Amino acid sequence: MDPRSFAIGKPVSIDEWIRIARDSNAVHFLESLQYHNVIHHYKQTFGNDRVEILLLEELAQDTFTFSKRLAHFIEVDQDEVHSCLVNKKENEGVSQFYNEFRRIRQRLIRIFDLPESLPKSVQPIIRSTNRRVENYLSSSGNKERYTIADDIKGWLEDYYTNCNLQLDELYNLPVRKYGYPIVNNNKCYV
Repeated sequence: MDPRSFAIGKPVSIDEWIRIARDSNAVHFLESLQYHNVIHHYKQTFGNDRVEILLLEELAQDTFTFSKRLAHFIEVDQDEVHSCLVNKKENEGVSQFYNEFRRIRQRLIRIFDLPESLPKSVQPIIRSTNRRVENYLSSSGNKERYTIADDIKGWLEDYYTNCNLQLDELYNLPVRKYGYPIVNNNKCYV
């Protein structure tokens, strides 16, 4: 994960990335995560009986039941769906070393305009070496981790609590079970 500023394209912290999305009139990423609106839109567009709501938390907790519901909805063999979900591929992310390497490489390329200044005969060697370094660094060391500041967590909880309440009340989704923040009668439940 390499969160980037929507405004200037340089790497920023996850807190800054959320602040930019929150404060921008042009970026509507956080609004797209208000799932009650997304579900409403899909149901209006496709019809109530053509939309099934499945939570990723349910997939993680009970793959068999999740695959059974999904298979029934899309009218395919449950064993096939279960097999695909159990044998899934995961994005394993990259290491802190790799992210730091990317940041340094980007700075050097901007400063020295390396690709343009190197002779054409050397460029394939540079690309090959670069791939090897990237492969090594992406699989070496600890995975990159991000911590969201308490004020940003609080803002996100406030921003999504009504949405989560709608998911609970309108669609009977077990969001409380999975710790989604919910406001009900001016009290926040997590």
